[in-house]
Amino acid sequence: WISQTAWMGVGIVIAAAVTLVDPRTFQRLSWVFYGIVIVLLVLVMVMGRKVMGAQRWLTFGPVNFQPSELAKIAVALALASWFHSDVERRRDGYGLLGLAVPLAITLFPALLVLRQPDLGTAVIVVAIGGTQILFARVRWKTLALLAGVGIGGAVLVYPHLKPYQKRRIETFVNPKADARGAGYHAMQSMIAVGSGQGLGKGW
Repeated sequence: WISQTAWMGVGIVIAAAVTLVDPRTFQRLSWVFYGIVIVLLVLVMVMGRKVMGAQRWLTFGPVNFQPSELAKIAVALALASWFHSDVERRRDGYGLLGLAVPLAITLFPALLVLRQPDLGTAVIVVAIGGTQILFARVRWKTLALLAGVGIGGAVLVYPHLKPYQKRRIETFVNPKADARGAGYHAMQSMIAVGSGQGLGKGW
C-alpha cells in the first residue's frame, strides 16, 4: 500500500498538471501521440520483454512499461480530434461508410494489443473507441448492423480463444463458477465491498 500511495500521489500531480494545459494543445498533438503509440506497439512485437507467456513490456534503461496502456489514451485523443474536425457529417448522423476511419483508428491498435496477447486491454481499447463513436451520433440502422456484426464475430471467435481467455470471459459472466480459481479475485472484491460497505473497516 505504500507503493500504491506513492504512485497515487504521482498520478494526482500529473492530473493537476494536465488540467493546466490548453485542450487545443492535446488536439494538435493527438495524431503525433497516436503515431508514437502505434510504433511502440509494433516494437513490442519485435523487441518486447516476455512475461508469463505474453510479450507486452518495453524496457528503456530502468523503465519498464506497457504501450498497450498508452493505446487507451491515444485512441481517445485521436477519435476526439477526428470527430471535432468532421462536424459537417455529424449533423445527419454517421452511416457505415462514415465510420470507416473511426473504426480503423480504434481497431488497428486493438489488434496489435491482441497479438501480444492481451485480450483484456484490447477489449478496453475497443470499448473506449465504441463509446466515443456512439456519442458521435450513429444512425440506428448502422448501429444495429454493427451490433449484429459484433455479436456474430464474438460467437465465431470464441471457440478459437486460448483456454485462459475463455476462463476470463466465463468468470466475468459467473465468478461463482470457479470461486477459488479464475473467479477468486472477482469474488474477493465483492466480499470486500460487501463487508466494508461505504466507509470501509479501517486498517
